[in-house]
Amino acid sequence: MAAGPRAHPDRPVEAYQFHALVGWTHNAMPNGIHLRIQSTRSNIALENDQLVSHDLVMTRNQALLLAQYLLDVTGQGIPKPRRPIHALLRRFRRADIAD
Repeated sequence: MAAGPRAHPDRPVEAYQFHALVGWTHNAMPNGIHLRIQSTRSNIALENDQLVSHDLVMTRNQALLLAQYLLDVTGQGIPKPRRPIHALLRRFRRADIAD
């Protein structure tokens, strides 16, 4: 991961500014995903519609790795699919027969 802007011998490094994520959109591409991230520097900037957009193009594998990383760092997981109701009814019927 990048730690921020690096110094270049001919240019001074600007102070790194944090932004808050306020929205995103995505579009499938033939070989990947186009992700547009919108952010703002402050609530005042947001109220004045001062948004910064960043367009990212990534492979499907990069998108999957990013999604997994975000799930891991937030302590979340992919929800397991719920069983269809008919499968649960069959289990209960089997339990009634066994009794």
